[in-house]
Amino acid sequence: MAAQSEAAMQAALKMLAAGPRTRADLLHRLVSRGYALQDAEECVSRLEQMGYVDDESFSEYWVEVHQQRTPSGAALLRQHLLQKGVSAEVVERVLGRVLQEETAALSAGRLYLARSRPGNRDTVAAKLASHLRTRGFEYDIITKTVRDLLEAGPE
Repeated sequence: MAAQSEAAMQAALKMLAAGPRTRADLLHRLVSRGYALQDAEECVSRLEQMGYVDDESFSEYWVEVHQQRTPSGAALLRQHLLQKGVSAEVVERVLGRVLQEETAALSAGRLYLARSRPGNRDTVAAKLASHLRTRGFEYDIITKTVRDLLEAGPE
């Protein structure tokens, strides 16, 4: 049993060397590789105590990286983090602390407008609003972003 626990720890450390992981993801990966659930849970708990597994730190890192590549609203980020096994409490705490949704919406809107074809104002506004909706932004932020970007004109 101790040998299996040590093997699970070595496998987990290899996974963490590739990048940060959530508690749920690491646990799932260990079990799917054939480690007993008890050994996997013990291993992940030890890694949490040592500070190598921390869902809150993972979530902050993931949101920051995701926002650099594809700026998104709280709804989409929340959905992704919950799917990764992060608790709802941690997700809300991290989003409240890290996410600047209006800035993210402006970035997403600018990226979209830079790639889109020019058209009449109403068509562009509708397509931009639709794009922002799919990126997880709320109605009031979408409305303000569309207005601000269309009033500002091309940058």
